[in-house]
Amino acid sequence: MSSPFFTKDNEGVLQRVLYNDICRRYGDTLTEKQASRLMKTVSYYMGEVHRVHGDKPVNFLNKEVLTVVLPDYVAYLERSERAPRSAVSDIEVGPEPSTQVGEVRQIEDIDNAFTALQARRQETKAKPQMQDFRISLSEEPPLSMELFERMKKEREEAALAAASASALALSTGSQPVPTQNNLGFVEASDTFLQGSRKAKEDAEIMFAEQERKKLEQRANIALPVPPDMRSLYTTPNTAAGNPTTTPSDRRDTLANLPQAILTREPDVLSYRETETNLFLYSGDRDWTANSTESRYNFTTIFDPAGLRGNQSFQTTTVPTRFRNIIRIEFIKAIIPGESFDPLVVKTGAAAYQANTSINALSFPYIQVRIPELETNSYGTNQAITSSFALLQYDANWINDSSLGTQRGYFAMIPKFMKCQKVYTTPLSTLQRLSIQLQRPDGSILSSAPDTLDIQNIYPTIALNSTVFGPSIAGTVYAQDPAVDVSGSAYYWVQTAKYFNVASFATGDRVSLKNIAWSSWSPISPVGTQLAQLTSIVSFLQRAAGHIVVAVGTVTGTGMAAVFSDSNTQGYVNAFLVRGDFPDPSTGVFTAQAPGGVADSAISAAGSSANYLINNPVTSGRVLNQSHQVHIAMRVITRDIDSTGILRSDNL
Repeated sequence: MSSPFFTKDNEGVLQRVLYNDICRRYGDTLTEKQASRLMKTVSYYMGEVHRVHGDKPVNFLNKEVLTVVLPDYVAYLERSERAPRSAVSDIEVGPEPSTQVGEVRQIEDIDNAFTALQARRQETKAKPQMQDFRISLSEEPPLSMELFERMKKEREEAALAAASASALALSTGSQPVPTQNNLGFVEASDTFLQGSRKAKEDAEIMFAEQERKKLEQRANIALPVPPDMRSLYTTPNTAAGNPTTTPSDRRDTLANLPQAILTREPDVLSYRETETNLFLYSGDRDWTANSTESRYNFTTIFDPAGLRGNQSFQTTTVPTRFRNIIRIEFIKAIIPGESFDPLVVKTGAAAYQANTSINALSFPYIQVRIPELETNSYGTNQAITSSFALLQYDANWINDSSLGTQRGYFAMIPKFMKCQKVYTTPLSTLQRLSIQLQRPDGSILSSAPDTLDIQNIYPTIALNSTVFGPSIAGTVYAQDPAVDVSGSAYYWVQTAKYFNVASFATGDRVSLKNIAWSSWSPISPVGTQLAQLTSIVSFLQRAAGHIVVAVGTVTGTGMAAVFSDSNTQGYVNAFLVRGDFPDPSTGVFTAQAPGGVADSAISAAGSSANYLINNPVTSGRVLNQSHQVHIAMRVITRDIDSTGILRSDNL
C-alpha cells in the first residue's frame, strides 16, 4: 500500500508509543513473546482501521489505532496472568508461601450475618498449594552433629599436641610455649560466659530476696482501725450482747453478697405488640358539602391535624395516627337491611305494589375493597382478586315496630377466614383508608343516595281546603282543626329529586342541616313571623333528628302544590316528620306554637304572608341515619418493650 499510514516509520511510532505506555502501566518491560504479540496486534488493527476509515487523515487513523489496540492488548496481558499453571510449571515454581488470615469477629445483626454467610458460601476457593517433593541438587551444609564431632576431634588433637609439647619441654628442661590455637580461645570464652551467667543469676536471686523481705516488713505493720461512730447516735439495744445477732458493722459482709452486685444484661431490644380497635362510621362524614361519597363508598383520613396546610376534610377522620403497623385485621361490617333495588309488582288493573325488599341477603357474599391494603384474596374473577375481604351473613336485628318497612341491620363477617394484612417490615404509618362495599359483580352495593337536597317545607297547619282546595284530596296529612291549632302537627319536606321509597322509609331516623332562605317574596318576615321561622328551623335541625312518619309526592309549587300519599312506581319526592308537641303528661294534645306564639303561616293578610309555602328553600340537606354503615377493624402495632432491658431481679 502506497498510503503514508502504512510506512515503517509510522508503524514504528505507534509501536513505541504503545510499548512505553504499557511498560509505564505495569512497571516492567515486556518479554520477547509479549513484544512480538504487540507488533502483530498493531499491524492487524492498522489494516482494519484503514479498511473502515481509509479516507480519513493519518492523524485520525493513528488515534483510532491507539484507542483500539491498548484495551485489546491489556486484556491479553490479564488473560495471560489468569492462565492456569501446568504440572511442570508447578514443579519448577514450587509451593507458594502460606499466609494465615486472622478471623475478625464482629457483633452483627441477623440480616448482615446471614448476608455475609451467603457471600462466604459462594466464594470460590483457591487451589491448594502443592507440596515440594523435589530433591535438592545444591550442596547442603553439614549437620549439627557432624560439626560437633569435628570440633570434638579438633579439641582432642589439640590437647594431645599440647601434652606432647609439655612432655618434650620437661625432658629438655625448657619452658613450655603456649600454643596459639582455637582451643585456647574457645576455653577462655566458655569460662567467661559461665562466670557472667552465674553472676547474673546471683544478682537476680539477691534482688528477689530483698523484695520479699520488704513485703514481709510491710505486711507486719499493724494499721490503726477507726472505731464505729454510729453507735453514738443509736439507742441502747439489749440484743447487742447476743452473739447470734448480726454485727453492727456489716460493711465487710455486704460487699461479698451477690445481691450487692448490679448485673446489666446486653442491650438487646425487645418489642411488644399493641392491639387497637378501629371503628369507622359512614354517617360521620361531612354529608352537607360532600355529595360524591355515600354510605357504601367513603374515605377515612388519620390524624388530619398533623397534615400540612389548613385543609378542610369532607370525609370521616380519625384523630390519631398509627405507627409501626405489623398487622391490620377486618372484624365485621354492620350494614342496614334496606332494599337495594326497587321492585314494582302490579296487583290489579291500575294497582301497583312496591314494598318488596331485595337486601344484602339476596347475594351469596359482599365484597369489601380497600385499595390502601392491597389485596388479601384471589378468585375466579377480577372483583374477588382486588377485594380485601368477603363477608357472609352472621346475625341481624330489628326493632319491635309493626311497620313493614323496618328492616333493621345485618352483621356481616369474614366467616371461617382470616382476613388480615401482615407487614413483615412494619408499616411506618397509615394516612387514609378507602372503604367500598361491593356486590359480587364488583359494582357498588347500592347507588340509592342517603343524602338529598331540600326544596320546600310545608306545615300541615296551612294545608286546608280554603287555601289548596282539592290539591290535598290525595293525602290524609293535612290540617286537623282539633290538633293544628297553634302549630303544625306534621311538616312535609320536599326534596329536589325523587327517591326510592326504600331510601327514606317509614320509621327511619333522619337529620336535617343548613336550612336557609336567601330571599323572600313578596314580603319579608319580621317580628313574630321571624321568631316563628327561627324556632321552626331550630326544631327541624335538632341533633336528635326526626322519625319519618310517611312518604309522599308533591307536584307543583307554592299555592298550586298537589299532595299525594303514594306513587305507583315506587318513587316519591317528599317525607313527613312529626311536629313539635308539648309534654303529653299535661293533658295538652295540640301542636306547640313555634316561638311561643300562634303559627301565622296563614294570616289575616292572606296568602302573601304564607312564608314557608311561597318561598322555596335555597339550601338544606337531609341524611338518613338509619341507612349508615359501621366498620370494625383491629390494628396491631409494634412498640419497644423497656422491661426487657433490665433483669427481673433489678426491677
